[in-house]
Amino acid sequence: MRLRTVGFALLLGFWALAYVNAAEWQRMPYNRWECTIKPGERWVSGGKGDGSEWEPVRIGTAAPYPEQVEPADQYRWGFMWSKEQVAVGEAVYFRRWIRVDAGEIKHATLRMCAYGSFVAYLNGQQLLRSDETGVLHEINITEFLKTGDNRFAIAVVRGEKNYGLLVMGETELTWPLQESAWRTADTLAGHELKKRETPYTRSLRRSYTPYWTRMPLIGNWAWTRTEPGLDLNWDDTTYPTIQPKGGMPEYSTAYFQLRISFHELPVSGVLQILGDDGYEVYVNGYVVAVEKRADKAYLPVVVDITDYLRCHGSTIAAKVTNDWGPGRVHIQPTVMVQF
Repeated sequence: MRLRTVGFALLLGFWALAYVNAAEWQRMPYNRWECTIKPGERWVSGGKGDGSEWEPVRIGTAAPYPEQVEPADQYRWGFMWSKEQVAVGEAVYFRRWIRVDAGEIKHATLRMCAYGSFVAYLNGQQLLRSDETGVLHEINITEFLKTGDNRFAIAVVRGEKNYGLLVMGETELTWPLQESAWRTADTLAGHELKKRETPYTRSLRRSYTPYWTRMPLIGNWAWTRTEPGLDLNWDDTTYPTIQPKGGMPEYSTAYFQLRISFHELPVSGVLQILGDDGYEVYVNGYVVAVEKRADKAYLPVVVDITDYLRCHGSTIAAKVTNDWGPGRVHIQPTVMVQF
């Protein structure tokens, strides 16, 4: 009996290790999707109490492909279909919620594919109607996406040579700098400076960094909202910046912090950074960019932060130093969330 228990524990441990190291698209929360062939009247925008019969979707990468349509690398997302048998000409209705908390979204693009005629809605507004089977669609959803809860609703019709399958893809989200809820301080309390181990991330790495780099400091009155700073210009491109209230005097230091939240594990993410005159940038306590040379701080850089992002939200923090003139910083996050 003891050997059986030990064996089960080892098997569970190997499974957990394989899950952690699996490609992100292999462990997306598809169970948040639900489907039915008998939708209620409010299936596009209604809540769960709309009187219809919704069930969890079935998921699998080994779903049958329509004739003459071969899987391509870009279709690396799982197939979803109803547990019930769907006749030719009958539709399967899919829906799910996605929550985004980070202020106004600057840009959002949805990439999706369906094997069958389909119509897609976001928050009750029609995004796209198409009869193109097995075609990857890129849809600009910026004007439809909102802060808080968002409802996706999609109906896919089975044709004679397809199976009414839905292949959901990705949504790319970019947050504008000045409209985001950045907070700043010019001095830090003692507990904020204490170093602690950073929390678990999917990279399994550990580091010890000051407390202020990892968590929003709710209730600390030393932190205030930022205000727009003078724009930085490079190669005919203008980059908006933020600064502490009243600006940064010469030979000063300021600290910045932003919380971006999404109830999915992002599959990728980048930061676009410019600073004046030097900076250190952290994501969930991990250093992702450092620039101490004043003559290089104005150069725009793009940093991959995929390994440092976490489900349910991430903290972006920066320490900016100013030697002369006005001090400010440009940090713009873009993440890819998969469905």
